[in-house]
Amino acid sequence: MYHIHPDRQVAFAVWLKLKRAEKGLSQKKAAELMGINFQSYQKFENPKTANPTLKTIERIEKVMGEALLTI
Repeated sequence: MYHIHPDRQVAFAVWLKLKRAEKGLSQKKAAELMGINFQSYQKFENPKTANPTLKTIERIEKVMGEALLTI
């Protein structure tokens, strides 16, 4: 068996979507908790447009209750 490591941008988008689902949050609610607009949040769950700043990553980690470094 071979393990394939996805690009970081893809891994981030997938991680975020899975964590949000685990918390039972909608995209709109997650954006609200992070203090950003809904459209900005949607970009983070799209592998083609996911490019968060470090400040945004810190907000995401706080809302999701988990450090991103675990992926």
